[in-house]
Amino acid sequence: MKTWVLFLAMLFMLSCDEERESYVFAYGAEVKFQPGNRYVSEDNALVLQINRISDSRCPEGAYCFWQGEVSVYWYLNQDKTEELVLRSHFKPVDTVGVHLFRLIDVKPYPKLNREIADSERVVTMRIDKLGN
Repeated sequence: MKTWVLFLAMLFMLSCDEERESYVFAYGAEVKFQPGNRYVSEDNALVLQINRISDSRCPEGAYCFWQGEVSVYWYLNQDKTEELVLRSHFKPVDTVGVHLFRLIDVKPYPKLNREIADSERVVTMRIDKLGN
């Protein structure tokens, strides 16, 4: 059931955004991604979009017993629609199909008593195509 919901959400996202601009990214470079935008690889083999960001990093101005982490949830489509989750602490690197994803940074860093809007967030990631 979860797979069908994910598939339908991705299908809806890709089919209803005819007027939305897609941003092209290059393999092997550190690229900045923002929520709400759709990104396409330079060879058109990969389409991805940030689904959501969960940030539990210890905010500046707070005392924490653990550093926390930020998780970035992606919808991606190469040969099929999948969800990719990269976590700053436990899983910053993952491979899906022929693509290697490396989470580098998520900005801005949280501050105590300040909400961060999605429009302010910037995710820096590097994507490599294996076999190249």
